[in-house]
Amino acid sequence: YRGIRQFIKRSWSPGPVPTLTIGGMAFQDAWNIDILRIMRCSVQIIGRDHRLIPLCSKYLTSLRGEKIHPGIS
Repeated sequence: YRGIRQFIKRSWSPGPVPTLTIGGMAFQDAWNIDILRIMRCSVQIIGRDHRLIPLCSKYLTSLRGEKIHPGIS
């Protein structure tokens, strides 16, 4: 996990042209989950247990409103 962060700090830098990126995401919960969308999600988060978790499921909750991935803030 730490090695990945160091690699990103060393290799990613701003380009010569200033840009603004705007992104949007529809949140999902137990009532409107789209499994195919989660499977196609190209942005991943590294969990505390070092698993890759699709960003599309970051705020996914159970029927009782509990977070499915509680270790991610």
